[in-house]
Amino acid sequence: MHFLDEPVQIMPVYRTRNVPIPNWIIAQRPIDLKRLDSILSNWAWSASSADQRASSAYRRVMELIRPAVLEPHTHPLRIRLFDEQHHPEGDLTFPAFALSVSGSIVGRPCRLSCGQELIFERMQGGTGSEYELVSQLFWHNNHPFAIGLTLSTQTVPPNREVRLNVKLHLHRYAHGNLDAERGKTVYLPNGINALIRRPGKPWCRVALGYKGKTRGIAWDELDAKHLKEFMGIDLPNPLDYLTHMDEWAQPGSNPQILAPQAASATWQKKHYVEDGLTFNDKAEIFEFVSACLEGIAKPCEPPQRESLRNFVKLYDEKKLDEAGRLAWASSNRRRLSVATGSERIALEFIGRASDEDELAVVRKEAEAFLGPKGSIDGIEVSMTTRLVDQAASCGYGRGNSDATGSILVGLDNASNAAVRERVSKIAKVLGPAPLGIPTACIVMLPGQDAYRKSDMGKDPKEAIRAGLARTGRLSQFLIPRTEASEAGEQDTFDTRAQVAFRDLMRQLGFVFDFKDTRQLKCDAPLYGIHLFTDRLNHQRLPEALIATKVCIASGESLALCPQINKNWMPYWKAQIELARISGPFSNRKAHRIEGIGLKDLIDIIANEAPEGSLLLVNSYSAIRGQKWWPGISDKGLAEGPLRYGPASEQGSSTPMRGQLFDTSATNLHVLRVRLGENGEVPDYYTDLSVTQGNAGKKGPARASKQGIFNMGGYWIALAPRLGDTPYKLAYYGSKFDNPGSRYLTKSLNEYVLLTSDDEELARECVLRAEASRSGLVQLYKRGMRVNLPTPLHLAKKMEEYIWSPTK
Repeated sequence: MHFLDEPVQIMPVYRTRNVPIPNWIIAQRPIDLKRLDSILSNWAWSASSADQRASSAYRRVMELIRPAVLEPHTHPLRIRLFDEQHHPEGDLTFPAFALSVSGSIVGRPCRLSCGQELIFERMQGGTGSEYELVSQLFWHNNHPFAIGLTLSTQTVPPNREVRLNVKLHLHRYAHGNLDAERGKTVYLPNGINALIRRPGKPWCRVALGYKGKTRGIAWDELDAKHLKEFMGIDLPNPLDYLTHMDEWAQPGSNPQILAPQAASATWQKKHYVEDGLTFNDKAEIFEFVSACLEGIAKPCEPPQRESLRNFVKLYDEKKLDEAGRLAWASSNRRRLSVATGSERIALEFIGRASDEDELAVVRKEAEAFLGPKGSIDGIEVSMTTRLVDQAASCGYGRGNSDATGSILVGLDNASNAAVRERVSKIAKVLGPAPLGIPTACIVMLPGQDAYRKSDMGKDPKEAIRAGLARTGRLSQFLIPRTEASEAGEQDTFDTRAQVAFRDLMRQLGFVFDFKDTRQLKCDAPLYGIHLFTDRLNHQRLPEALIATKVCIASGESLALCPQINKNWMPYWKAQIELARISGPFSNRKAHRIEGIGLKDLIDIIANEAPEGSLLLVNSYSAIRGQKWWPGISDKGLAEGPLRYGPASEQGSSTPMRGQLFDTSATNLHVLRVRLGENGEVPDYYTDLSVTQGNAGKKGPARASKQGIFNMGGYWIALAPRLGDTPYKLAYYGSKFDNPGSRYLTKSLNEYVLLTSDDEELARECVLRAEASRSGLVQLYKRGMRVNLPTPLHLAKKMEEYIWSPTK
């Protein structure tokens, strides 16, 4: 429906519900009924077979959408978006307000201090929104790019005040023609939104990607039909476009076609326009938007800053002497034993004979972290190198060639049968892991380039992970060393090996200790709840409910998955069990679980929680839905004390009001988290620097902010920036000064304590959550933090072991 003019809301029409739908389509401008007729006719045609189009039911539908039939049902409607307290009047407020204010921005010049001027415009069609704007095109070394601006209306607890978030993006577009020979086997995910326009006309989004029906690259049929009808544009053959992308991208081309660089130009070895915008760019565009919205909205007040200290007990490994390294490795081994619940741990290093040198590097990392193989302080760690092309000479693989590593070669196809075959091969080659012993593997794969040509097959990584899990093994993948690129970049295998091994330790549940501090209550567990949903994976595991429990002081890491059982188990084992109940190789179908199951899980945690326990929940779209936990949404919180759902009994459409979360009967506090990367939290926070110069560059310098910030009942947190060059450069100048430089900035997290209004208690809980973000073992540099607090990070990472056709 995005080819309509400024649509605000389209209500779904259900095939089985034969009742009128009030306010079916709402738009900010009068609806062009002829265009609506064409949009609906095109959709009905694309969604129907030839036999269906010849039926009387199809003809009846066509009659119902004619302009003369729709016109009597069309009427103007004045809707109040906010009440007297500036609270949203309904769900319509969110898209309508963002769309309305976007009109104040379109076409107005935004002048940056670097001298560049931006003009934003709307795009039509595709899956984007009408309040997503894009600037005019810029070119660097013949590579096109643009600045994107997205507006979203959000509410802020506890008073549900309305906030307009402004998100900025750098849109980089593909440049460089696809080689015709490789183009015959090119694969693109479905739904890549290309931008297309005729000279002087607005951009339209049209999806491009792999289509299962034709087993090749194609334009989205419906988008192409709309584009032809409304814009008079005939699209070229997709392969012709990909092999002549440079010509189609040039200004004046009719039509001009651009496709996102990262998705469509994977054959390019160098990106002349690097990712990211500077803080000056973000701040100045934000100030421009503020000026456009004067009298409509005003900038938020600066938050009150609290200091943020490093509470994680990390050793400076580079400064340790031999005795210090041995003590550190022994300490790591003890914490790993507690995390796994076992005094025996097995490590395997799997690859081909040609990978022996690389596997030796990884093994050296293992010895540095855990000490040499064998028993230390009663904890035994075995380390085994397994060269699969020399194992059993089983003859698996293409051309019966053992030299390629039979279980590591590409899949013949992505079918369930091919996956099951690979799982079976892995079981025959490696056999089962020792029963009850945590077993983790580093697997050396040839790399993506080895699977791109038609004779090499599909990427087998997910199938290999699933097969290893079926034998009782966790896995982490590496690719071998690569030669220096044309740009002179150095291979980073040593660093990659370190990160890969330590992420394997994360899979075993390892977390670092905090410094001794009463404020962090290290003896009290941190809980996390994560909900995985996959609407396309109906046959096996459409959703998975995961809880994690981490005790920083002891190093214990546990998980509870109601679809497996209702008891806590070691974190490493829960991942194995998740893999066993999902995927086409599973003989067991996992049962569905909805909000009642979530409530039961919360009750389990609340009933066992010792004093000082903290439950963290990431508030994203699925978990705060009506059938799960609507009480944690801003709307739910505005209704009064925290309730836990669901909004209806499982299997019933009868609404029920969620039960109160009785804080007096539990030791558990609940802290809600929202991430800056999902559009619901502000994009950045900075101000003008008073201590740093600008190193002779245009425009002001910005201050490096970090810490936790109190914003009247809810908190935002900004992790320390790293010392890496992209983070340092982001505080000076503009992207237009040097498009070839990469700029990185840390995003904000938002926290709300749901179970108390006590500001000091909220501060304590936020501090604990933030401190845990830096306690993960895979963070190999000081100052690094993962996006989510530790229990939520561990829970989300378990998704790696859920087989999903959409991953």
